[in-house]
Amino acid sequence: MQIVVKFMNDCVQVKNLNKSFGKSQILHNINLTIGKGEVYGLIGENGAGKTTLLRLISGLLKPSDGSIAIHTSKQYIGYMPQTCRFGDHNSVSNVIRFFSALKKTDASDSFALCEKLKLDTKKKVKHLSPGQQKKLQIVIAMTGDPDFYILDEPTAGLDPRATFEMLEIIQSIRRRGKSMIVSSHIISDMDEICTNIAIIEKGKLTYNQRLEEGCNVKNLYQHQMRKEDEV
Repeated sequence: MQIVVKFMNDCVQVKNLNKSFGKSQILHNINLTIGKGEVYGLIGENGAGKTTLLRLISGLLKPSDGSIAIHTSKQYIGYMPQTCRFGDHNSVSNVIRFFSALKKTDASDSFALCEKLKLDTKKKVKHLSPGQQKKLQIVIAMTGDPDFYILDEPTAGLDPRATFEMLEIIQSIRRRGKSMIVSSHIISDMDEICTNIAIIEKGKLTYNQRLEEGCNVKNLYQHQMRKEDEV
């Protein structure tokens, strides 16, 4: 993956991206551009290739072919994976300090966010509830105030209150003009946070458009699925 540190209108450029594991091709010729301040919602069934695409953009996987360029003013991004383990015996504060040091940034904003989210920094990671684990993940993603975020199923497994809080956090990131790509099985979440929608089916992007004002993402997705079934 190429990370280009300079200001451009486009934050992320994915060109002719392919990914195979052995003889199985997972992604087919993906082309995607995320502009500054855009929030892309990535929708698709289980096994469609969403997480593979996000891991490629994050740099955790290497493409089989094609290119990924990220244009930011910082050398890191904010990545929130679908699941993550920080080490059960670590405290929340130790985890935050570790990632702050990794990004060479001050941890004070991260601790302030923990206080706002009522996340006890003295707690051991193993004693956190699923909702608290997700809060810690978003705090880590926001450490250092990145320009670009990758959020993989940020509301998965959360109760209604925790879901509301997570969407509020994502909205606050969007209001600061950050770019994001967010995957979710909860399509109603997309109405609240996204500027663009991309639909991935069997490793191919079948839809990639700006979300029109007043458009319902669930209806849009169902319409696209009917079109696919008719082909």
